[in-house]
Amino acid sequence: MKTLLTFGGPNVAPVYLSTHGFAPGWSGKNSADLSQDEIAAIHVFSMHEAWELGYDEVLEGREEGRVNPFHLAFLHGVPSAMFHCFYRKGRAAAMGQSQVSTCSVKDSPRAIYAKALYQVFAGE
Repeated sequence: MKTLLTFGGPNVAPVYLSTHGFAPGWSGKNSADLSQDEIAAIHVFSMHEAWELGYDEVLEGREEGRVNPFHLAFLHGVPSAMFHCFYRKGRAAAMGQSQVSTCSVKDSPRAIYAKALYQVFAGE
C-alpha cells in the first residue's frame, strides 16, 4: 500500500510514497512532463491501489466515501474515473458481490484505458 502525501491538481499527479520510501516515477509530476510509460503506470496504480483500498475499507467497517487523490481534470479525468471505479469494485468484492457491476459502461476499465490512450497519442 502507498502513502498519499499530497492530492493531485488539474495538471499535477498526486504525491505518493511506497512503504519503502520510494515514490513512483509519476508522483508529483506535471501532466505535460509524463512519459507514456508513466501514464500507463498511473492507470495500473489507480486500478490496484483503489481496489485494495475499497476492499480494505469494507473489512475495517468504514463507510464508502474515500477522497479520490486524482483531480477530476488531471489527464482528462481518466485516472480519477479509474480510481473511483476500482475503489467501488474492491468494496463490492469485499462484500461478496464480485459479479455486481459497480461502474457504468463508459467507465469500464477497457473504455477508460482506450480513451486515455487515444487522448495521449492524439495529443489532446
